[in-house]
Amino acid sequence: MSEDRIEAGSHVPQLGDEPASAVNPTTADTPTATVLRELTTTPGPSVLLIHGLASSSAANWVATRWVRSLGTAGFHVWAVDLPAHGMVRPVPSITRETLCAEIIGHARRISSDPVVAVGYSLGAQLLYQCAASAPSRFSRLVLGGFSMVDRLTAVLETPDFLVDPAQRHLARCLVSDPFHADAAVPHQPALLFSGADDAWSTPGDHAVFLAARRRRRTGESEPPTEVHVEPKRDHVNVVTSKRVRDTAVRFLPGRTPGASHGA
Repeated sequence: MSEDRIEAGSHVPQLGDEPASAVNPTTADTPTATVLRELTTTPGPSVLLIHGLASSSAANWVATRWVRSLGTAGFHVWAVDLPAHGMVRPVPSITRETLCAEIIGHARRISSDPVVAVGYSLGAQLLYQCAASAPSRFSRLVLGGFSMVDRLTAVLETPDFLVDPAQRHLARCLVSDPFHADAAVPHQPALLFSGADDAWSTPGDHAVFLAARRRRRTGESEPPTEVHVEPKRDHVNVVTSKRVRDTAVRFLPGRTPGASHGA
């Protein structure tokens, strides 16, 4: 399977270095299509993680050591599991707007203050949309494997990917509610990361796009968008990079990491 046909963080190697107890389901006040999970109990600032299509909070963030790195840095780590992912039940119908409303509700639930957040692939698109529509809920963004173009139609046409029927159904639901990067633009400081071999994510182009849209709105570029391109990594395995994790951890508290283009 060619790497440029993959939409999300599936097939990520299971590193097995995190204890199973690192994933603890939380109890929501009301039933939702998504599930909020508390991954650490560190008494620090909250960070919210959103995984990609055909992945889960365990595969995208625990197995790849993001939870360990964030916990060590003092973050109280939370993650959202999307419908039909992890142990979350499928839903008969869902839209991006509904998913974003739930994610914003989770952000409000975990902290009365704006939270920092990390999204990967589909999760990055959802976080982008959430941060644009609810700017008071999110303070800083890390968008990994982010694409300004909706790739779900191509995913559904790939026969050897997204074989789970419930996940295919979710993708079909979202195809009817496509992502539009120019509909609303987040204005929080953002770090964009991708693998140098990821044909679907070109963060340098995305950063230029965001700066132009922000300048159009205010006359200034507002917070600069940082870019990290990891050499010899693609859309799937970029999340396993320690250098990417370290860059994100430095960026989230407000210590700007500086752009690195294949360094």
